[in-house]
Amino acid sequence: MKRSEFIKNTTILGLGLGLSPNLLFGQPKNTYKIGIIGAGLTGLHLGKSLKEKGHEVYILEAKNRAGGRILQDSLFHSSPIDLGAQWIHGKNELYKLVKQSRETIYKDTKNELIKILFKGNLLDDFPPEFYQLIKEIDKKTPLKEDISVLSFAKNINTDPDFISLLENVVTDTATSANNLSINEISKLTQYLYLTAG
Repeated sequence: MKRSEFIKNTTILGLGLGLSPNLLFGQPKNTYKIGIIGAGLTGLHLGKSLKEKGHEVYILEAKNRAGGRILQDSLFHSSPIDLGAQWIHGKNELYKLVKQSRETIYKDTKNELIKILFKGNLLDDFPPEFYQLIKEIDKKTPLKEDISVLSFAKNINTDPDFISLLENVVTDTATSANNLSINEISKLTQYLYLTAG
């Protein structure tokens, strides 16, 4: 059965249950066996909330993994690309989960200059070390034997603050510095030079 057919057939069942707000927002008089369609962020969060209220929860997922649209795609590009959950818009449930995990959250406010965190300081621009890496990429690539951006950068600068900055920049664009090919970056920068010039 296709996913769309499954959802269509089970929607009627979901409507028939008549889920009341009491299931989520108060202590229910009875506990129920509840099926949730989809193990994306919403389905997983709903399941957790219902389970905390004492209900028996079953999450049905058409794919062979949980997470919904959060996945790594290796079909589009030669380096894997992380999809989804890089930006949190507003103080929603995802924001609360990240706060609980104690991960660092950087606020990106509209109409303000972007700030770069480096060595504990918020800078208005990338530090000189970052531009030095760009120059080295331009001079030394493409390499005969391709390596990751992280390996290439560590040959130039091993400072943990610099490596952390590089990882933050690369992760924000798609993937980790260890998964991104330096030759792919070289092709991209060459293309940008040609189109800009």
